[in-house]
Amino acid sequence: MLKTKESGKRFTRAEKSVQVRQNLLEAAMDIIGKYGYADASIAKITDLANVAQGTFYNYFESRDDILNQVLVAMGEMMLDFISGEVTAEDAIEREMQRFDAFFKFLLKKPQFYRVLNEAQIFAPEGYKKHFENITGNYKSTLRRAHKNGNIKGYDENELDAIVAILMGIRASLGQEYAYSDGKVRPIPSFVRDAYRKLIERGIFT
Repeated sequence: MLKTKESGKRFTRAEKSVQVRQNLLEAAMDIIGKYGYADASIAKITDLANVAQGTFYNYFESRDDILNQVLVAMGEMMLDFISGEVTAEDAIEREMQRFDAFFKFLLKKPQFYRVLNEAQIFAPEGYKKHFENITGNYKSTLRRAHKNGNIKGYDENELDAIVAILMGIRASLGQEYAYSDGKVRPIPSFVRDAYRKLIERGIFT
């Protein structure tokens, strides 16, 4: 068994297996963020994760297998991070906390942009699964707000379109204000103000 750095406790075998798999995925995220999918070799990934190449195949069938799981894993990390940042009761404040948390996550994981942008070509299965997860989560969130009376003037079947609109806005704002030359920076306050006015006046009540 392996000791953790944080607590000094030992991993069980099952915990160690989960940790090794996670280490491989996070190594792949970093390698893709630095070199791109095309140059993300198993050798580079295992070297960064500090495991033998043979160990890699205990967790992933092939290079394509892990590449298709990287964006999905990052998306799940993002959803967990956003969920932990949303604490408000008010629907508008909750949406603004989701907005803020999305851009905070990008600052924590700047490699996300390259992983996402290249995935459609190099990891199409993972790209499709990622968006299914993200949109499914957002749709559930807005349906709850609709049911609670926080979104009025829209039919429930229109909420899917609202999700696509809001996700498109965030993606565009990220490319315009948060990401350039491979670097991520905080978005300007006026961008946040504009988003708040949009949702206050057009979506949430």
